Amino acid sequence: MKLKPRLEGALLAHADGSAFTRNVLLPAARFVRVEEIAGGPLVVAAVCSLVWANTAHESYEGFWASEIAIEAWSWSHAATLRTWINELLLPIFFFVAGLELKREIRHGALSTPRRAALPVALALGGMAVPALFYLAVNLGPNGVPGGWGVPLATDIAFALSILALAGDRVPTSLKILVLAFAAIDDVGGVLVIAAVYSHGGSPAALAVAAALLTGVFVLKHVGVRQLFPYWLCGGAFCAALVAGGVHPTVGGIVLGLMAPAVPFFGRDEMAGATRALARELSDLERRLGDFEDDASDEAERQRAATLGLLEALAVGSEPITERLSRQVNPWVSYVILPTFALANAGVPLDVAAVETAATDPAAQGIVAGLVLGKPIGFLLAAWLAITLGMAEKPGDVTWAHLTAAGLLAGVGFTVSLFIGDLAFADAESVRRESVKVAILSASAVSAALGLATALWSRRA
Repeated sequence: MKLKPRLEGALLAHADGSAFTRNVLLPAARFVRVEEIAGGPLVVAAVCSLVWANTAHESYEGFWASEIAIEAWSWSHAATLRTWINELLLPIFFFVAGLELKREIRHGALSTPRRAALPVALALGGMAVPALFYLAVNLGPNGVPGGWGVPLATDIAFALSILALAGDRVPTSLKILVLAFAAIDDVGGVLVIAAVYSHGGSPAALAVAAALLTGVFVLKHVGVRQLFPYWLCGGAFCAALVAGGVHPTVGGIVLGLMAPAVPFFGRDEMAGATRALARELSDLERRLGDFEDDASDEAERQRAATLGLLEALAVGSEPITERLSRQVNPWVSYVILPTFALANAGVPLDVAAVETAATDPAAQGIVAGLVLGKPIGFLLAAWLAITLGMAEKPGDVTWAHLTAAGLLAGVGFTVSLFIGDLAFADAESVRRESVKVAILSASAVSAALGLATALWSRRA
């Protein structure tokens, strides 16, 4: 083989059996398409959850509240099925959000300060103003209420799915802007979770988490090619965070941001190695017919090995963030988020529940924050950033488009439900159900208004 020993060893270590056409030759549009349709399974799961909860509420609650205990040596942990889902699956969703943010920082809408200014401003306005709306309704003599973090979140999957329904009425640059804004928004949500909704734990466990995170950093910088050690260290890091009193979603987004946005093999290295492998393959094909049976078998093995190295080279030439997104994103879109919605979105929607939510200050603050606070903060931040010359609006994006995006930012759903579960964990069940009714209602209203504005924006 006419390759440098170091490169050949790296290729052999990197080859993981992934199909060439699936992981490398898929066009970029395929990745965008996964993002666009991710909300479909989420909507189906949410509807199924609501039907189940409203037709057999005891069955629904009994199933998701069933306790599951895990024991290993002297360690044991028991939690409800819903809690296991939230703590084990949702960090993977935030890991993907971290990957999206890293990709935008490296190559996309956040790659320069000028380009990053607008989505950062949108995220800050879209978090600050909804919190103020919530506090305006709930702030009293007892101090700052804990639910102010609920209306801060935007559901990436839902927002992009609704924009996709508008088709070519909205430009691609608006979808990229919403993706960048929502990724930053998710980071803000994770920071709120870490600062407000995490509980005191073991300092020793946090020290172990820091050591494991350092291990991930070392693996990356010594050039370890296989992904299994990273998954192992990353999972242990999130487990150590839980023991240290920090929610594992924090670990998910940290690990996503640490993923390298560059390929294992550079462009020049790939070009040279590809030429060498192509010559080797051409030589084998030319000589294959001249071998006797035994020698022919050996040549076939050499041919298969050369093709395997070529595949590994192509896979290794793809940016790591892209590769991880291709592998993890379908699981998030079709398994993790729908499972979360099925476990958390079920709430009785009878007249009594709606009346209770309508008179609950927490529910009122959430609806006001998502339906009003999000678009107001979004548009106010955009206007200030553009007027002050800090940012510029993409040429094909109109203010009507931005209004639609601001309304869609009020679709909190997944992350809002999650933060609501943390914020009102010790509240009575009636209050928790009121919060869910508020989140679902506000998200539905925001989605309808955002879609209608997006459809109208082309004529504006």
